[in-house]
Amino acid sequence: MSRRRAFTLVELLVVIAIIALLIAMLLPVLSKAKENARAVACQSNQRQLAQGFLLFAHDNKGQLPGNWFDRGNPNPTRTCWLLGNSSTGSYLDAPQKGTIFPYVARKMDLYRCPSLLQGQPGTAVNSNGRFDYAAYLIFSGAKVTRIRSTSRFTYPNGKQENVVTPLLCDEDPFYGINTANMEGGHSNGDRMAHRHHGGSFYASIDTSVHWFNEPPGTSSLSWESQTSDGKWINLGMYVIPTWGWWNGQ
Repeated sequence: MSRRRAFTLVELLVVIAIIALLIAMLLPVLSKAKENARAVACQSNQRQLAQGFLLFAHDNKGQLPGNWFDRGNPNPTRTCWLLGNSSTGSYLDAPQKGTIFPYVARKMDLYRCPSLLQGQPGTAVNSNGRFDYAAYLIFSGAKVTRIRSTSRFTYPNGKQENVVTPLLCDEDPFYGINTANMEGGHSNGDRMAHRHHGGSFYASIDTSVHWFNEPPGTSSLSWESQTSDGKWINLGMYVIPTWGWWNGQ
């Protein structure tokens, strides 16, 4: 009778070692592929939200939606894009009470970045579970036609660069979006996140989406834009902007 030859222990260990090596080589590739897919989804989310902003403006005399300080506006269309007329300002009212919610087919997933894990609300770590994007507070109720397509960004060394004007952005959970004050306004030193290949995405007024690496030592205060009449406005300045204030500058 013939006897079947079995694998020796050494041979099995070699095979296992090869498989482990292949897995170790594939994991970074798979991880990168997954992040690329999440990055594409994040860009799509922001693009659809920006489109919602423009659809809202189309129905409201060309003006963008309100933000955090508009929650008490008696006109329901001029309340906050994210929290609506929430009397408490609770993050739990977002995004379903927001003024652009109907313009994005009431899809709550659009407000979440797929690369950000669910976190404990208010801990400045990961997502608050409701929204991960913030809109530049300075543009509350602004006329779309008054906002120029490009702005300038100032680096820590003083160098300035012309960039596409931001409207919405990935906000860093540690500097606003998941702190004790969870709201959808980007201003007053809020910072962009660095969760997509070392940087983050932001949507512009024309609904295009761009990647940007906001360096350490910079924030929303490093961004400036011009109105159509040539006046420079700091995008991070904390002036309690409300609906239509831009038109008076």
